[in-house]
Amino acid sequence: MIDQGAITNAQNDDRFEDIAWLTFYLCLPGGCTRETFPELAAMGVFNLNHPESGFMYAKLEVSLNRKEIEAKVSAVMQIAERYDLEVDCVDLDSDPVPTKSKFYELWKMP
Repeated sequence: MIDQGAITNAQNDDRFEDIAWLTFYLCLPGGCTRETFPELAAMGVFNLNHPESGFMYAKLEVSLNRKEIEAKVSAVMQIAERYDLEVDCVDLDSDPVPTKSKFYELWKMP
């Protein structure tokens, strides 16, 4: 499910420290008016209320540890499914601010 090469690249990249950020490209279903996602917010996911062209770019802090990354990705995907959100891809970012961040793609929808 997760691209180990992306994790290895991040671990060897000076722009990454011990903490990274998962960015989930969440596609909102047509006509979605939901403004809150409490289960995701309870996990520490942020950037949930700024949809752009039907997408949300939800972010979650994570250590550069494969088991933690897999657990968090899996948990967010399960919650997204309950909300009818489609996960287009998941990136591993060096910074939560896109203009400051280097990223590696961890997973892409087949």
